Formats: sequence, C-alpha cells, structure tokens
Amino acid sequence: MKQSWKIPAICGILMVVFNVIVFALPIYKTPVVWISDIAVLLAIAAQIPISGIAMKKGTNVTSKVYGWPIMSVGLRYLGAITACAVIFILISGVVLIFPLWLPVIVYVVLYGAAGIGLIAAETTRNYVEEQDIRHEEKVGFMRKLYAETTTLKRNIADREIASYINKISEAVRFSDPTSSANVFEKESELYSVFGEIKESVKANDAVAVKGKCQEFQQLLDERNSMCKIAKRNKA
Repeated sequence: MKQSWKIPAICGILMVVFNVIVFALPIYKTPVVWISDIAVLLAIAAQIPISGIAMKKGTNVTSKVYGWPIMSVGLRYLGAITACAVIFILISGVVLIFPLWLPVIVYVVLYGAAGIGLIAAETTRNYVEEQDIRHEEKVGFMRKLYAETTTLKRNIADREIASYINKISEAVRFSDPTSSANVFEKESELYSVFGEIKESVKANDAVAVKGKCQEFQQLLDERNSMCKIAKRNKA
C-alpha cells in the first residue's frame, strides 16, 4: 500500500515542536540534553517505517486492524523514550554533573525492547492472517456452492424445479462449512452432480432435476457425516 503523507508530516511536526521546546528551555545544554534530543528524534522518525510495516497489507479494514498492535508498540515506546528524555533533560539542566551512561543505557534498553516488541507483534499478525487464509480456504467450497445454488434458483421460472433447487440450496446453507482433506473427493463428486443439475435445469427437465437433486442431497449428507467424524477424531 502507498505510504500516506500524513504520518511523515506528523512526525516532522513533532520533531520541530520537541526541538523548539528543548532549545527554548532556560537550562544548560549538557551532553545529556543532546543525547536525549537525538533519542527522541530517532524514536519519532522510526514511526514512519513502523507505520509502513503495520499498514503494508492494509488493503481492507481487517488488515488495518491487525496492523494496529504494531503501531501501538511504536507509539508506546515513543511515549516512554520521550518521558525519559524530559526527565533526564530537566535533571541534567539542574545537576550539571550527571552520569552520561545512565540515559545511554536507558535509551538502548528501550530501543531494544521496542525492536523485540515489534518483531513479536509482526509475528503475531502474520500468524493470525495465515489462520484467516486457511479458514477462508476451508470454507470457500461451501460458500461458492451455496452462492451458485442461490443464483441458479433465482433464474428458474418453473415452480416445481425451483422448489427442488431451493431444497438443496437450503441444505448447503445449513451444512458444515468447513472442508478438509477427508472430504475433498466427496466435494468433487458433489460439484460434478451439481453441474448435471444445472444441465437438467437448462433442459427444463423436472424429472431429471428431481433425481439429480436427490443424488446431490445424498452426497451432501455423506459429506457432512464425514466432516463430523473428522472433527470427533481431532477432539
């Protein structure tokens, strides 16, 4: 997804505001002040690539929601680093002899924690999206089949034939939506019979449609039974 200009613009404004505040403060500009200033500026600048990582798959609302935890990690550590910087700047401005190693260690630890947090959040996001994809693949066949049966019955003028198609459409609708390797062959047979049903509908052959719908219903029942058995075995 194309990087939004808003994030860099906001980061630029925050950098300017923070620098103005730091330079305007009536305190001695010690090395601690400069280190803290750089630490905050880097944390602000880091929000640009972090937002890019968070929203790189943001083609829909769900992806953007999954990306928010990554953005949240970056913002939380930006807040923590800024808070520490303000404290160090104020103290060093009063206490001239202030240990330089202390803010350095604090900033390094915070940056390290932020990096680990971002990796963990990205890993979690990828895992959740993979599970979503697998779920969509598992329920895809039955959704497609239901959509096709629904479309077919809408285009039928003969009431008798329409009633047969409506019956199998409702049966598909209330069937187990999750497919698995155990039922792939049965689903292939099911779809093949549905193809024959469509041909019979085109021929306006009510007798043939009835017979094929009965065959379809039998295969669907067998498929659903296999799904139940597979779930019991997993449990």
